[in-house]
Amino acid sequence: MRRYKKSIKSFRFLKKLNPVTLFQPVTHDLYHWLLALRWRYFLILMSIFYFSINCLFALAYMTTENGIANAEQGSFKDAFFFSIQTLSTVGYGSMYPQTLYAQILVTIEIWLGLLLLTILTGLMFARFSRPTAKVLFSNVAVICPYNGIPTLMVRTANRRDNRILEAQIRLCVILNEVSQEGYNPDSALQKVALNTTSLGLIIKYNCLSS
Repeated sequence: MRRYKKSIKSFRFLKKLNPVTLFQPVTHDLYHWLLALRWRYFLILMSIFYFSINCLFALAYMTTENGIANAEQGSFKDAFFFSIQTLSTVGYGSMYPQTLYAQILVTIEIWLGLLLLTILTGLMFARFSRPTAKVLFSNVAVICPYNGIPTLMVRTANRRDNRILEAQIRLCVILNEVSQEGYNPDSALQKVALNTTSLGLIIKYNCLSS
């Protein structure tokens, strides 16, 4: 039993580290992947993308000579903060573009900034407006008699201060099966028959039995 649990944990660890499994949802459906991403990873990803764009444009501004007025020549700091002002369209202060090359870069960056702001606003609105359920499951399951029959019971609870209507319930178990030929394939996922597969109303907690 311990060896089986250890192999399951190793399998899950390899599944998490597998780059094909990790980036497969990104290549198939980037929008859904961004919506399903956890908030901390989403904010970190957006921050990395934002600063990366500003760094790229800062390097582009540094390639032109005297392209930015009142900026120190070859200063990455001045070029970076000028890129932030341009991308966010907050308006220029003492630094502003003064060459044709810088004006072209500013035009591209402003257009890109408006596009990114529109996409980010849509993603933030979709993430906040998407309804999500928070259901808490007990760490243990018990087997006790119910109406004279040994019954497997699992307790669930609603973590939100609301009511869940028409909840659909499915319970599955992972079995390590061996075929008639003696082969030991991957773990099989099988459904467990429940006394009820739907609950009309969940307020605080319920007990599932099979």
